[in-house]
Amino acid sequence: MKAATVYLAKNKMHALASQVYILATGLQNAAPPGTPGKSIQYLLEVATNLERFSKSIESLLPENQQHT
Repeated sequence: MKAATVYLAKNKMHALASQVYILATGLQNAAPPGTPGKSIQYLLEVATNLERFSKSIESLLPENQQHT
């Protein structure tokens, strides 16, 4: 697999994690006060897992292409 493809996958995964987190935060802010609903908790968990996967993908990149 080419490094460019891995880098693209990492960036897409990070962007998706950010969007899911923004969605969950918006829903949480719109919800009545109290314990967040299960769907909000699920979205926050998905965002965390996507970010973790993004970092795992980054480990596949050569050292000189990480964090660029």
